[in-house]
Amino acid sequence: MRHIGRHIKTLREDRGLKQKDLERSAGIPESYLGRIERGEHHPRPETLERIALALGLDGDYFEPDAPSPAPGPDALDEPSETMLAVFRGLPPIQRRTALAFATGLAATEGNIDAACRTAKLAAGVQPSVPPTGSANGCQGPKPCTKPK
Repeated sequence: MRHIGRHIKTLREDRGLKQKDLERSAGIPESYLGRIERGEHHPRPETLERIALALGLDGDYFEPDAPSPAPGPDALDEPSETMLAVFRGLPPIQRRTALAFATGLAATEGNIDAACRTAKLAAGVQPSVPPTGSANGCQGPKPCTKPK
């Protein structure tokens, strides 16, 4: 039950919508979406259909038997989504500090691509998947360079 709420929240945030905006678009009562996103309430199928349509998705998007789109190459696992949500909740100065730490950590481990992807995700840019075998296939907010 809680999973669908997290999924709705991710879809809403990816589209830059506030809860009240999606509630209004979907025609659902105020504060109801928050309860769904926190896993406190599981909506009826017709409510899920209205939410899906308001998000610009097919009406049957949340139906259990509906085919799920395959996760993209940049899909995050649950711990990473949680970490990203916490990061987005930080004040800007703490974001920069956390970003510098994560980027430096990835670079010291020799994973330049991960450092670039981390920088792009933190900046709110959808990272691209580097070509196979690429030592440095992405450009973050600043070009990533290989340590010497």
